Amino acid sequence: MDPSLRRGDGVQVSSSGMIKINAALPVASPLAIEPASDPRQQDLERALAGQLGKTMRGDVLAKMNDGSYLVKVAGAATRMMLPPSTPVGVPVSLHLVAL
Repeated sequence: MDPSLRRGDGVQVSSSGMIKINAALPVASPLAIEPASDPRQQDLERALAGQLGKTMRGDVLAKMNDGSYLVKVAGAATRMMLPPSTPVGVPVSLHLVAL
C-alpha cells in the first residue's frame, strides 16, 4: 500500500489487499505558469521583427545611473549600452543584427 494513503482518510484495505477509496483525496493546486520572458521584451521583439538587418533611428531619452541609456526605438523605449560620451536628446543610428 502507498505510504501516503492511511486508513481512516477515506481509505479501506480489504484482507486481499484491495484498496477502496471512499472519499476524494485532496489534490495539490496547480503551479502558476511563468511567462517565457518579460512582456515588454516581447513587445519590443514584435516591433522590431521586420527590421532585422536594417538601420533605424533611435532617440536617446536618458542616461541611467548604471551607465546604460534609455533609447526610443520603433516606438518602444529600451535600455542599451552606448558610448559614455553619447549626449541625451540626440538621435542615434542603430543597425539591428539580432533579436
